[in-house]
Amino acid sequence: MSKGIYVATIEPNSGKSVVVLGLMRMLLGKTAKVGYFRPIIEDLESGEMDNHISTVLSHFEIDINYKKTFAFTRNEVLDLYNRGKSGEVIDEIIKKYKHLEERFDFVLVEGTDFSHENSSIELDLNILISKNLSIPVIIVMQGDKKENKEWDNRELGALWVNAKQGTNEKYLTGAINGEKVIIFKNKYKEENEKAPDFRVYKQQPSNGAPKQEQ
Repeated sequence: MSKGIYVATIEPNSGKSVVVLGLMRMLLGKTAKVGYFRPIIEDLESGEMDNHISTVLSHFEIDINYKKTFAFTRNEVLDLYNRGKSGEVIDEIIKKYKHLEERFDFVLVEGTDFSHENSSIELDLNILISKNLSIPVIIVMQGDKKENKEWDNRELGALWVNAKQGTNEKYLTGAINGEKVIIFKNKYKEENEKAPDFRVYKQQPSNGAPKQEQ
């Protein structure tokens, strides 16, 4: 089971930071050892701390060395990409995340802010990072913009997280195109890397979650 979650956005001023604070509070209510990680932070003056990291560490009194909470600044990433060393970016991010994963029961990962005009690389990076960390993603968007009505028109359904009674196994239930579904993380993924990450089944009336078939 995943020991982390990745909070990302596709636009600036989305309210991502507020969501992160709320999630951190919720997670700390369930487990005492929750870590925090920002793969990429904004460029700062010497001696300055990233405001997101500083707020989370101080408000929730999380015992992590500041330098362990991020991997790169924005300019460091751009420089490595321009020199054809994008692989080094992902490798270092994975290394730092795994260090926190070993120390904490759960790690909350916060993506970039999309605070620059040319932010197309950020979307690709957030997707790539979350995929390589093998953790689920929450996408935060503004809900008060007219252009977001386009998303309403494209919505196919909604899903909710559930847990099997007496276990830590999580699964999703909801409806897609009017069809009630249940979704499991594919537990046979390790046996075949080309297998899908998740499997979707039609819901059947039952008192509990059905077992996942191979």
